[in-house]
Amino acid sequence: MSKGRTSRRRKKRAERNKVEAEVEKKNILFQKWLKEKFAYKPTSLRIASCGDGGGNGVFARKAIPSGDPIVSIPRRLMIGVHEVTVHSALIASILAYLRKLDDEDLFLTTVQILALFLIEERRKPPEHGAAKSFRPYISMLPHTFTHLLYWNDEELGCLSPHLSHKAANIRNKVTHQLDHLNLILLNMRRSTSSMTPFDDVTWKEYIWAWCCVNTRCVFSDHQASRKLRGGMRKTTEDNYYLIPFLDMLNHHPQADVQAKYDAKSQHFQLITLSMCHKYDQLYIKYGEHGSLDLLLEYGFVPTPDPISNLNDCIEVDFNQLCAAFKVDDPSTKCLLFEVIMERRLHEDLSFIIHTGPSWSLIVCCILLANLQHNNLLKKTSRQLLALICSGKTIDPPQTGSSITHVMKRNLLEFVMKKLMETRRLLMKCGEHDSVQMTFLARYYEIIALILDQSRAFVTDECSQFAAVTLLNK
Repeated sequence: MSKGRTSRRRKKRAERNKVEAEVEKKNILFQKWLKEKFAYKPTSLRIASCGDGGGNGVFARKAIPSGDPIVSIPRRLMIGVHEVTVHSALIASILAYLRKLDDEDLFLTTVQILALFLIEERRKPPEHGAAKSFRPYISMLPHTFTHLLYWNDEELGCLSPHLSHKAANIRNKVTHQLDHLNLILLNMRRSTSSMTPFDDVTWKEYIWAWCCVNTRCVFSDHQASRKLRGGMRKTTEDNYYLIPFLDMLNHHPQADVQAKYDAKSQHFQLITLSMCHKYDQLYIKYGEHGSLDLLLEYGFVPTPDPISNLNDCIEVDFNQLCAAFKVDDPSTKCLLFEVIMERRLHEDLSFIIHTGPSWSLIVCCILLANLQHNNLLKKTSRQLLALICSGKTIDPPQTGSSITHVMKRNLLEFVMKKLMETRRLLMKCGEHDSVQMTFLARYYEIIALILDQSRAFVTDECSQFAAVTLLNK
């Protein structure tokens, strides 16, 4: 082995050891802070690096039997709006200012308040007393994220039109939150009643804090009956909490756990429903999210090996489906949409992993094929839909072999077009070397798998569509 290669390996090992030493130093300070400030010490767990850029994770020091809590966090360690106003004079003064102003257009949400709290704590100088501040907790939070808000223009260019639209909506929402927050801060600085001057929050600061809250908070309704503070607007995030230490657990789609607030002990607990072995990494489950939701909301996509995410599916746009079946007359589309709306079929037009087209998608395809072949009227469509949903067999010509052929041909064309688009986007991802593109490529690979499975389903099973008893729900 050459001296140069040995030197590079030693240098790389030294850099890795340096990073791990820094992580351990922060971890020790964090554990000390938990004990001194909140009298909490997780004796059977430890925080350690996951390696390979995976950040930190929580590992078991001993075996944890099924039914036992992995983590049990006291209520005093749950950071919500009410707790933040106790710890932050700034936020307390802002809410008091808004309450006095009583302007329905000027308000803050829970997410904005928690984000501002993190920004305030991050801005505090290092010499600020650790016992009073949250700096040890802030130091354990990620410095950056792989969320779409952090993507550059080239990376965003690898998104499909559907994903680009969703990403733009998220960016617009966060931008609006930031602008609204800075407007309130500006008004406070101009006001003689302002207690605490605070400079405008930058985009970089806000997306960091927003991602910390959005990717790490948990829901708990133990204070749901408590009246909302003045100066706030009620939202679905009002029962969100940041919980130091608990938020160090990583997500896994197959994590067999139950999260709940135990009113008797006044602890937020994560209960394992299966045996956890000593030295195992412990996981939390963010919910029944598919890979698309995880990418958009949290900025990552878990590897599907060895088990796929059973929540993965491809949503199909109704207008795209009509275009695939050459049904482009606006009045006809309107009539058909009215028909399927009655049965709420439009809510689940999707291709599902390991399953293929959903029941609703198959029914819509039958209607579209009949419309294309026989130019069905509104009344006939309703009659056909009623027969399908009752599970009765439909005789030709309504769903005869010609209709099956029409449906099979158009659905296959639709699937193949989607598959080609996905493979093109997958190749585009390969042109960029970043963690973000790794996650996006992983998502496209899952989409390609679902489309391949759906193509096989359509090819093998479409001949059975004439027997509509197959579709009985």
